[in-house]
Amino acid sequence: MAAKNSEAQDEEITQQYEDSTWQNEDSTQQNEDTKLTIESMSEIERKQHEKMSNKDRHKPSTFAVVIKWLFTIIFGILLLACLTVSKTSILALSEAMGNHPDLDISSRCRLFVKLQILTLVPNIINLLKSLWAGAFRKDFPMPSGKTILCAIPISLLESVGMCIFIFNIPSIIMTNHNVLLMNCVFIVPLCDNIIRSCRKRTETNEFRWTVTFVIALLLEAIGVGFSIYLVSRDSKTGRKIWMPIVGIFALSFAWTPSVHRYLLGSEITQSEPPYVNKKDGYSHANQNNSRNDKWKLGLLNPNGINKERVTWKLTIIMSALKIVSTFGTSMLIFNVEYISPFPVNSNVSIGDYDYSSGWTFWDDSMHQELYYFGVHICSSLISYYIGYIACSTCMQIGAFALPLVSTMIPSLVLLTVPETCEALLLNTNRTNGTHYPICSTQSSLDEQVVLIVAGSCLLIAQVMFSLRQIWENGSLIKLKAEQLFWLPVYTPALLEQWLMLIRRSEFGDKEYHKRVIKTNHAKVIICTTMYREDAHEMKQLLESIRSVVQTKKEKHFESHIIFDDAVKCNEPTEYALQLLYLVEDVLGVRVNNAECTKTETPYGKSLKWTLYKDNVKNDENKMDLTIHLKDNTKVKNKKRWSQVMYMSYVLDVLLKELKATDEDVFILTTDADVKFTPDSIAYLLDLMARDDTVGAVCARTYPLGHGPIVWYQAFEYAIGHWFQKAAEHVIGSVLCSPGCFSVYRCKALREILPAYASDVEHAFDFLTKDMGEDRWLCTLMVQTGRRIEYCAASENSTHCPESFDEFFKQRRRWVVSTLANMLLLLQEWSKGLVFEILSCIRIIFSVILKLLDINEEI
Repeated sequence: MAAKNSEAQDEEITQQYEDSTWQNEDSTQQNEDTKLTIESMSEIERKQHEKMSNKDRHKPSTFAVVIKWLFTIIFGILLLACLTVSKTSILALSEAMGNHPDLDISSRCRLFVKLQILTLVPNIINLLKSLWAGAFRKDFPMPSGKTILCAIPISLLESVGMCIFIFNIPSIIMTNHNVLLMNCVFIVPLCDNIIRSCRKRTETNEFRWTVTFVIALLLEAIGVGFSIYLVSRDSKTGRKIWMPIVGIFALSFAWTPSVHRYLLGSEITQSEPPYVNKKDGYSHANQNNSRNDKWKLGLLNPNGINKERVTWKLTIIMSALKIVSTFGTSMLIFNVEYISPFPVNSNVSIGDYDYSSGWTFWDDSMHQELYYFGVHICSSLISYYIGYIACSTCMQIGAFALPLVSTMIPSLVLLTVPETCEALLLNTNRTNGTHYPICSTQSSLDEQVVLIVAGSCLLIAQVMFSLRQIWENGSLIKLKAEQLFWLPVYTPALLEQWLMLIRRSEFGDKEYHKRVIKTNHAKVIICTTMYREDAHEMKQLLESIRSVVQTKKEKHFESHIIFDDAVKCNEPTEYALQLLYLVEDVLGVRVNNAECTKTETPYGKSLKWTLYKDNVKNDENKMDLTIHLKDNTKVKNKKRWSQVMYMSYVLDVLLKELKATDEDVFILTTDADVKFTPDSIAYLLDLMARDDTVGAVCARTYPLGHGPIVWYQAFEYAIGHWFQKAAEHVIGSVLCSPGCFSVYRCKALREILPAYASDVEHAFDFLTKDMGEDRWLCTLMVQTGRRIEYCAASENSTHCPESFDEFFKQRRRWVVSTLANMLLLLQEWSKGLVFEILSCIRIIFSVILKLLDINEEI
């Protein structure tokens, strides 16, 4: 009975197929037949379909929303606590060194050495991290002489300002006044924001932001004025009133975003990639290129070097400069009496302070002193990484911006209230005699009012600054540190101000803005290779395509199914008819409908439909579906040649029709039995957007099926993704991006397509090219310097072999292909970018996996 029904369906589809004429023949439109009652949708199915159509698939579940809010609150509170502890701990040590009346000379020297170490530790950590990330990467260019010359005074300014705030200012003013001064460094960045906003006055809402920055600048100026007024009333300030002013403007200028933008932008050079042929636009990888040329392969933009790739080696130089300048400035402060933080009188001169004694009396340190020393190092480092995690996971408002602008409030309160101030600062065993007050116990009512007004003005100015810099930012997720911050480093003090000022944004960074636009308006071409899949497998793919149509928004989607051996003697095969029937059943479009465009092509035939969301015709919510029926008597068969066909079609034809560039279009490759969601596509595109050097991104695949063979593969797939691909992603680059569900960058495909489309000439070529085409494609990408990444958040399901015979045939191809391509990479070790992308650790790791018989094709 089932066989008769199947034959009837095939006859019906065949009749529709034959009754319809093709574009190159005279045709007339035919009205769609009226559906019979039994062919229409039942009430239950109609309600379920309506429910699914109204459901926003991009809307996360309630559980996911609650979990994200919970982590946002936890991270926000933790960041606020760490920043407050970092600030109060270093201020406590600095204040005790200059103001504690019961400390002897050796104790003051010991505190100076500890503060010097605290000032140098972040720069040393930054240097080591930068060396690890960029020192041995030959594909990262060295900064030019012009950049280094500009980096020297900027590093010196930052070191001088930081040393003044850590060593000098706490010894001449009350500690809560120092908190106010730390929030005065936004004066120059706000001026810079006003200038840049005026230059963008023609853009939408820029006038509103200009007014916002002007008001913020006025409030900041008022706060700075009142803060300087309070400092001038401190009894120990005297002739050293210039120190807070110099410290504020030194850091304010050195931390201005435009300064960092200039440092990175000065490295951009107009150079043309050496591998581009001007005549045909194709890339031709030359195996004889020199090493200096091969690092450029695929890594240079037409407009120059990517800024993120300059960052790490520039950070190495600036961190080294800061270490030298910070140590030199601190020693100058230690030895010069005019700028020394130590108390000097008739009994003690500056010559009595011995720097070497600060290293020999650590056993005499107070417990609270050592506690603050260790806590400051840990809290500062934790604060930086919490801020990085918050920004990379799009929690930058609740877990980044709010804690940064709010840190002043608990710090100011703790150091203003006499009880908490005395408890926090190092006041152990202090005498009760007359000495300089460490807390505001003797402040008048007028000073308290001025303190509140100054703090309020500075707080509001910071909030208004962060509105444009941070709050209206963060549509990109999982970005790297060098893409989130101008310089991916942290500082020993004023950490919250530093993090706010170095955060890259759409307002201050054109490259970041372009990245956001590219992600939001990406063009994705879904390309599927099909041969002889079962009906339930084809249906699974079509349902996934339908889900994309139902949730399509700003991005442009197209779907192309390349059906191998689908036409014989100018007639569709049994499997082609099966697909056409399922297209009608799942997508609700008919073969003989006037909206189905049929075309005779050099490779066979093609059928094209335009799919609409909820079947409502709307130009904003539509997606084209094209089925390419290959006639193997006209073109080559097998999957690799189907891939070459659609890649060439996208690069040479479709890009021109879409009026797009290689950077704007991505190809999503799928198998004919894969199940995926629109969210899975979005996750892959997020990784593509964050790094232009990434050639492909693969997802996590779940096997479908029944039986012991499937159970084994479920375990094997889990190991292959949880352990292997995750490790490859971290160590260097994934070596195989499965064609069942991966996104490829069109620019990367253009670089390797000529080689990928080459014929088999030797036996070894057959092993590498035709036994595992996906791995061969990824091997070419790695050889040209492209990285391949793995995204565990993106999930898809595919049917795996259920019988041993089918499983054995699959693994016979995969294992041989893996070994052949690994051998090819080892042979290319000394020739190209393989060494840069695949470290020695990565190769050893792959060899161990093969010895353990863990398959790499998954």
